[in-house]
Amino acid sequence: MCSRYSRVIAIFLALLVANSFAAKSASGKVRSRIGEVTTQKEGKGDWKDLKVGNKVNQSDLIRTLLESQAIIALPDGSNISIEENSLVSMTEVMTDDGKNYITAEIKSGKIKFDVQKQNGGSHFKFKTGTATAAIRGTYGLTGLSERQTPIAALIFGKMDMFMGTQAVSIHENQAIVTHRDKLVVIDLSAGADADFLDKIDSLAGDSTITEEELLKKAGELDKLRAEALKKLKDGVRCEFEALPDTIRENSVKIQGQCTQGIKVGIGGEMQNSDEGSVTFTPEWSPKQQGPKKFTVTCQVGKTSFDCGNLATYYVSSAPRDSVAGHEPLTLITSSPLTVSDPSATIIEGRFDPSDPNATLTVTHDGKVSDNLLLRNPDGHLRYNLSIKDSWKNWNSELVEVEYNSEKYGTEKATLKLAIKKNSKTINTISPTIGITRTDSLKCFIKLNIKDTEGDQVILTPYVDGVKGIDQIYGNSGEYTLKTTKGIHNYSFTAEDLAGNTSKVSKTLGCFPKTNATLDVEGPKKIRLRVPRPPQNHTNRFYQMIRFKVNGLPENNPQFIKRIVISQSGEKDDVLTETDFQGTAFDRQVGIIRGKTTEIKIKVFLKSGETLNATKIYEVR
Repeated sequence: MCSRYSRVIAIFLALLVANSFAAKSASGKVRSRIGEVTTQKEGKGDWKDLKVGNKVNQSDLIRTLLESQAIIALPDGSNISIEENSLVSMTEVMTDDGKNYITAEIKSGKIKFDVQKQNGGSHFKFKTGTATAAIRGTYGLTGLSERQTPIAALIFGKMDMFMGTQAVSIHENQAIVTHRDKLVVIDLSAGADADFLDKIDSLAGDSTITEEELLKKAGELDKLRAEALKKLKDGVRCEFEALPDTIRENSVKIQGQCTQGIKVGIGGEMQNSDEGSVTFTPEWSPKQQGPKKFTVTCQVGKTSFDCGNLATYYVSSAPRDSVAGHEPLTLITSSPLTVSDPSATIIEGRFDPSDPNATLTVTHDGKVSDNLLLRNPDGHLRYNLSIKDSWKNWNSELVEVEYNSEKYGTEKATLKLAIKKNSKTINTISPTIGITRTDSLKCFIKLNIKDTEGDQVILTPYVDGVKGIDQIYGNSGEYTLKTTKGIHNYSFTAEDLAGNTSKVSKTLGCFPKTNATLDVEGPKKIRLRVPRPPQNHTNRFYQMIRFKVNGLPENNPQFIKRIVISQSGEKDDVLTETDFQGTAFDRQVGIIRGKTTEIKIKVFLKSGETLNATKIYEVR
């Protein structure tokens, strides 16, 4: 006879088995493939070609070879990209009433992932034999290094990695490598791509260095990469049309304009922006309601980096629930709400969903949302607020939520925003800088700075390559700066809070009034007695006239514009800037025997001044 204890255990095991099979088997779908990609169904039998549109089911094994790739779209809109030379088993692909249970075992190679935020109770895991990475709505890559040790890097989101008794957590712009059988977290200035992660891992493979030395060397590599990335990003621009805050179809069309000649990707799918425009249409299971985020990746050569974020909220038709008693509108999100990533700015609250004719709206920057009751039938408000300078809404720091019901009246709640304008995902527009006016006499330059509304701009001048003093401006406008005496090469760089820059350069002169003088050597009038020339020879002979311009700043001949030496009946002798080697001059002048010759010297300065001198020769 079975004991009471045995019966309890049997019931418990029966419930456990029943619950384990409550989740339904689901499948992914091949969205894109490059090169040679094959699959073994349930890890058995022959390897078969894996084509776009094929389903990927639980226990399927996927293999990519050199320069090959497969992108798998999962039921909730997440995507994983199985990179080249990889072998991956989809050990778990299950779904249950909006919850997802996804596990991929990486036997070799790497996976890039773009994972949607997981609903409560869901899990998304990657296993690498010795380690397990748990993903919580994020974008990055993980897998095995060439040393067959666990590695990972995040661009956005959070990840927990476990190896034996070790457990580490990372967030955006951090990486994990294995050094001396220990998981080590490395801070980065930007999320790592596969090539850079391999470089860091090669450092970690040196067991002769300490962890401190590893972090130092990785930091040095990261600094060089950050400088190279900044140059790349300054030359790349991607602008996408804003998505509606709510959609009711289980796919969305994403359109944008990007710099020509680069690759642009969403969810691992890459397109060439040869014509400047790109279009993506991600999709997911109709039952997977909730926020949907999309990270845009730009790739130049082998270097990739994030270049934008988009978000929306998907809801299908669902009956509204009623609640016992009235629950007033209340915001759960604490105020002020820090906004640093547009795809992660979610406002949450509670309200009464029992009145089917009520309305619930969110107002920000004068724009009112759709009625949010339909997509929040459980009385739990979840609203994704997208903020960007290019959408002209980043200067509005107040959000208003309003509930209107004939039964319960009007209820309002407000939330303040703390918008981080140094975030590159929010502050995407570079300041523009141009020269509107220069004055070489008053010695100034006027610069026009645009596209900085609500931003701050650091204006850095360079004179002949030497950096000047930074100046900070709070808004767009025209600004006047003094120029330095003489002719110099000027560059002006405008940098906003997120590090977006623009530059303008020009060679300019500054020639203020000088009070310079023109001094001719010797007396003003010279009398000469010279013998007659031999028969059949001209009466002309030549004299050297010497003069000097005194009082120029630093004796700089750049201040002289032109010199004209003239005498009646003769062609003017004109000296231009190419003749100026200094401020002292020697010129031959022709003198006629038996006549009085008046030589006039005029020096024209760039300051607008004219210097005059006369030299008279009497020849008998």
